[in-house]
Amino acid sequence: MPGETGFPLLAQRITINPHYEAFISRKSDRLSARNLLHLESRLVYLEYKLDQADEQAALGSDNETRRSIRAWEAFEQNSEDKTRPEHNRMKLVEEVSERLKEYQEALLRQSQIAALEGPRKRAFDASSRQPILAGLAEKRLSEHNLRDLAAFGRTPDKDLLLRFLQDYWMFKTTKITDGAENINENHVAWVTDIISTVVAAILLLGAIVLLRFLT
Repeated sequence: MPGETGFPLLAQRITINPHYEAFISRKSDRLSARNLLHLESRLVYLEYKLDQADEQAALGSDNETRRSIRAWEAFEQNSEDKTRPEHNRMKLVEEVSERLKEYQEALLRQSQIAALEGPRKRAFDASSRQPILAGLAEKRLSEHNLRDLAAFGRTPDKDLLLRFLQDYWMFKTTKITDGAENINENHVAWVTDIISTVVAAILLLGAIVLLRFLT
């Protein structure tokens, strides 16, 4: 759209591609690892505090306190009294439950993010050719972050010939924005079918001709 720049223009270029190849973002592996380490370390500390509280309750002389480590009903009932040690222990148990859920959710999300494939070379080159954003975000797709990138486009075709033509054959394209072009996938698939058919015919006819000259 006329007059657009910065974030609006970049968003338009990302979403206008029909195959979503321009949906390339950083996985932020270093920050994800840092976050997991923080959550894990906090859980280790909470586990230590909970073990200490359990040990003190087991070695105590109060029968009600010792009963609360064996029966949940007693533990929950005694925790309502703010003057009893079960109150602080219940708060600790609830914090462990909350932080453990947060850690496990982050762990599962990170495992899914780690499985994301990186961008195709053609899509990466097109997206990083002319940076639109300014500041630190200008180098969001820089070369040194290439391993830290994830592509959210459609699953790339595993056909080697088709992938080769998609990456290097630029004869028929449609200009969609300034400085950005989109390959007509139908043309690429059409040429791939023709090449495959011709090669198969040559192999078949070549075998027939060769057999005619053999005794």
